[in-house]
This record gives sequence, C-alpha cells and structure tokens, in this order.
Amino acid sequence: MMLDSRRNLAESLVQQNTCYRIYFPDEPVFLVDALKERMNINFSSYVPRTFRYAFLPGCSMSCFSPKAVTKLYELLAEKLGDVGVLDVCCGKPLYDSGLESRARKWLDNRLVVELKKRGCKTIITACPNCFYYLKSKLPSFYEVTTPYEVLKDYFERKPEGTTLTIHDSCPDRFEGIFAEQVRKTLSGCRIIEMAHSKRKTLCCGAGGLVSCSDTALPVALVERRLSEFAGTGASLMVVYCYTCASTFWSLQQSVEVKHLLNLLLNVEDNSEVVKRGEVGKMVMEIIVGGR
Repeated sequence: MMLDSRRNLAESLVQQNTCYRIYFPDEPVFLVDALKERMNINFSSYVPRTFRYAFLPGCSMSCFSPKAVTKLYELLAEKLGDVGVLDVCCGKPLYDSGLESRARKWLDNRLVVELKKRGCKTIITACPNCFYYLKSKLPSFYEVTTPYEVLKDYFERKPEGTTLTIHDSCPDRFEGIFAEQVRKTLSGCRIIEMAHSKRKTLCCGAGGLVSCSDTALPVALVERRLSEFAGTGASLMVVYCYTCASTFWSLQQSVEVKHLLNLLLNVEDNSEVVKRGEVGKMVMEIIVGGR
C-alpha cells in the first residue's frame, strides 16, 4: 500500500524536495559518493580487471566502516581468491521511493553492466537491503549471498560471554536469513531478545527516507527501540545493517550499538564521527551546495 502511494507521488516529491534527490544514485549529486569524496574513502585498489566474486559492501558500510570493508575484502580474497570490491549502489532507494523505471534502468545500465564487464556471477553483500533487493531483481543466474555464510569458519574473533540483544533489519523480517546467520555467529554470547525481534522487528527510524519529510518520527522510533533495549538488561545492542547503526549513533548516546562485522573483524567504525555531528554537517553542506 505504501509503495503504491509512493509510485503515485514519487515524481512530485522528488521535484519538491532536494533531500530525496541526494539519496538517488542517478542524480548529479549522490549523497554517498559525495560523503566518500569528503572523507577520502576509495576502494579502487581492490577492483581487479576481472573477478569471479563481487563483494558489494553497500552504501552505508562504505561510508560508516571503510576499515571493515577492507578487512572483509582481505578475508574473502584469502578464502575465494578471485574477488573484487563492487562499490556501487544497488538502486533500492529509487525503487523504494516509487521510481521503478529509474531503478530498473540503474540496475541494468550500471550494476549489471559492471558485473558483465568483470565476468562476475556471484555477489557477496553485507547489506540486508542490497541482498533482498538484488535477489528479487537480478536474473536468476546471479547468486547473491552473505559474508556470514561465505566466511562462517573464517572470522578471527567471535564474541563470547557478552550479554547482548540484536536489532533485526526490516528487509530481513520475512525470510530471516541474516537473523539466523547472525544468531549462529553469536552463539557464544547470551542473547536476550527485545519484545519485537526477527519477524516482528521495529524500524530503526531510517525506513523509507522518512527523515526527509518528518524529522520527529525517526527520533520517536529510536526512543521506542531504546525502551525495549532497556527491558532486556543487555549491555550491548548488535545490529547487522549499517544504516540502522548510523541511525542509532546519530540519534542517541546512551546505548552502545555495534555492527556485528566490526566485532568479528575487530576494526573500528565511524560512529564517533557520526555522534559528533560531523557527518550530519557534511550532509547539510551537500544539500545546500552540492559536492
């Protein structure tokens, strides 16, 4: 129902609201590329001419944990050998906003062309949004999988003994592939589920680019989630979506939130940069003046 409404409203909303447009990869100024440029993030050295396996980190991981991208690529290359980083937006923001024809065009002309050029038919992505979107939109001869599946016996460090809770990602609620893999990976910890988890998980506050039209709603959603976290008595909230992570980092300071990959790979993220408001400042500068 919501997607149907977006299809009807999409073109007018995009024209009226610059905030929406900077989230679309086919626009002249794409927020993710502009942020990476300002933060000097570049993965071009991890892109061989051809490769069999494409590691697609997803836009949020590229921005909010470039060290995890590098470390994960190194592990994938160690196990699989023929791997390259495909640091390209999957186009899901276009699709979710109701701009289906533009999303299809971006997928075919940007992502699929890149896969064909590299001779790649297997995509490994850490992003639940990318994972489910690409599984549903790419031709069936492409395989889409997760690093938790590919590297389940390869991670150097699995957290043990910690009492934690897990915030599940919205796109994972129906099939639960990430939820199951993440819980298996954290089996050495004491996991206390929040009142809403897995199939009944709650949105972190970033869904549907809602902050572009209602800045108060993401704050309310985060506060509701924090209330559920407090009810668990856990000391740590683990997430497996970097968009969720960045939302929690930017809108609250009371709860420790870590992405599972940063725990497994033992590398730092950009959470402090987000918490200090530096990313938010860059976003506003990009909205106002472009790159």
